[in-house]
Amino acid sequence: MILKNSFVRFLMVILIGVLCGGDGYSAWVAIDTNAPISAATGDIATPMQVVAETGTEYVRVNFILGPWSSPADATHHGSQNLSWFETYDIIINGFVSRGVKVYGLIGAEAVHSSTTNLNSDQYVNDYAANFVQIVGHFKDRVRVYEGFNEPNDWAGGTTAQVQPYWFAKMLEEIYRGVKINDGHKNDSSWQVTLVSGPVFSHDQDTVATYFNQVYSEGKNNLGWSEVKTMAGSYPLDGIGYHIYVAQGSNNADTIRQKMLVNINAIWEVVQSNEETTTTKKLWISEFGWRNDYVGSETAQAQNLETGFGVLLPDSRIQLATWFCLKDFPSGYYGLFRVSGTSDADKKPAWYSFNSIAIANRTPLDSFFLSNTLPKEMSAEETAPISITIKNTGNLSWSGIGEENPIRLSAGNENAQTGFLNSFIWSNFQYGGYCVSPIDAKAFLGETVSPNQQTSISFSIKPPYKSGAFPFSARMFNSDSSEFFGDSIGNYILVRKNLENALLNYGFESGNLAGWTKFGEVDGAISGTWFADITAKEGSYFVGSAANYGTKNGGLFQQIDAFSESTYGARVFIRTYRVGGMEGDTACRLGLDPEGGIEPSTSSILWTSWVESEGQWTPIYQFTNPSAPKITFFLQFRQQAPDWNITCFDDCILLPPLLNPNRSLFLY
Repeated sequence: MILKNSFVRFLMVILIGVLCGGDGYSAWVAIDTNAPISAATGDIATPMQVVAETGTEYVRVNFILGPWSSPADATHHGSQNLSWFETYDIIINGFVSRGVKVYGLIGAEAVHSSTTNLNSDQYVNDYAANFVQIVGHFKDRVRVYEGFNEPNDWAGGTTAQVQPYWFAKMLEEIYRGVKINDGHKNDSSWQVTLVSGPVFSHDQDTVATYFNQVYSEGKNNLGWSEVKTMAGSYPLDGIGYHIYVAQGSNNADTIRQKMLVNINAIWEVVQSNEETTTTKKLWISEFGWRNDYVGSETAQAQNLETGFGVLLPDSRIQLATWFCLKDFPSGYYGLFRVSGTSDADKKPAWYSFNSIAIANRTPLDSFFLSNTLPKEMSAEETAPISITIKNTGNLSWSGIGEENPIRLSAGNENAQTGFLNSFIWSNFQYGGYCVSPIDAKAFLGETVSPNQQTSISFSIKPPYKSGAFPFSARMFNSDSSEFFGDSIGNYILVRKNLENALLNYGFESGNLAGWTKFGEVDGAISGTWFADITAKEGSYFVGSAANYGTKNGGLFQQIDAFSESTYGARVFIRTYRVGGMEGDTACRLGLDPEGGIEPSTSSILWTSWVESEGQWTPIYQFTNPSAPKITFFLQFRQQAPDWNITCFDDCILLPPLLNPNRSLFLY
């Protein structure tokens, strides 16, 4: 049988790679999921559960606009009657909830360009703007993105569809927009991994010349050096690469030789333009063979094993992605046949891929599926929480209670979140202990096999003071005293008594005392207002209303700040709209760590625009001041053609320590 014997061959290739001087590094296994939506209708096309069952660690998802005009287009399309963001939320959440990490492709299909020259400022600006919008929405769930797909492909012409100068400019504008501009440089949530748009290599072209020209244009004719000064890197965190070599061959030696020729060539370009000790990697986001070109489905499976055998042990490679999940007309690359995704539709390549993906998983790995952590709590309360974790490694977490060396641990300096847990843990469902906020463990209550999940419940108590404090947790192996897998790192707003750095935070003075307004703000409102809106707390709230018109504006306060401490902010917002689209009538909260007073300044860290009709909804923001003052901003926009109403109430800005003599861990 090919499957059993070929898997043994695959493991031998891995071993040989290590023994021949490699460092034992193994790349992540990924699958390309084909088009995730119908470009014509917007209907969801990707089968999330089918992808998860392949055993893959990553899935490559193409962010296609389809029938929508932009990512922010709130028009409803498809059989589920959804906006673009709602559609992709279902897709991304579907993968994340199954423990599959998403590798996002934001390519040409993420912007409509039928009338725009790809090699132009207009296209680059439109493309970068959509790129930033998409990252901004999904950055909490997708942490790696690659850009324009195969820019060097001739696409029916006689030269690269995106010339080196324009590709270099795309990379720079994307990097600036995502990781530097608008206060993003100081916001860790925006510091995602940005992989260059994957270049297309084959037997006739390693793409070394093209990619070297991209570096040259960026460094000599664009602002790549400035980006490196600001961000510590040229505007690419990794190099996207496609390998389609030996497409008619089933000879393993030929395939290995040709793949290494291309990998060595592109790597030489990287090392000649970066430091020779660069930590950047090659992200192989496509490689594959058609079974009709190599002779049979069995031959395709053999080539899959050979290809992964080359890529996975190579320390220069971070990701190895098989193209693709399912055959399509004139493209028999898939793990499934065109006929469907049932067991009967699986090709031999599916079984080879599944064996490799499972064997390649980290022995101990985990993924947090969900939690019930509060956004806000009183310093006097103890809050029950539950955390659901998936075993994404290939070893079971066996044993129960303290017999199991695998525990949920409070995060410390070894955790990925980068900060210390500040909460006391207690009331463990299956036992545990808490010596201090950074020395707490919750035991498991059952054996958790690979690809299975479990839940742990306990209680948390915050420091006995006001502020924004981190809850941090990660899985821990007590036998080796090592953390592993995913991390939780959430700030929680903690209130003690009426401590609040803001003046007139509930507008109970009946006016805007303490606040500075910009734009059009109606003022403090009492009683029952338009749309039957009343105050969230007390007697007053701030509102602005327009009937068959619009108003835009907001309020701010500038407050003295302690440096090197995290500030937490919250406000309740409420909106009402007649006509227009979702998001037309919305509010947001911003913090300027530099203490500026202009709402247009790029240093302000804004939340997303939020619409909340029929109820008061809290929104939160956190930041670390970089100046002696911090500024709290409220902003609203009104764009609907008929009624627009926007309201704010019950604002909080909590400094880290109002009494500097108070101990951090006073309980």
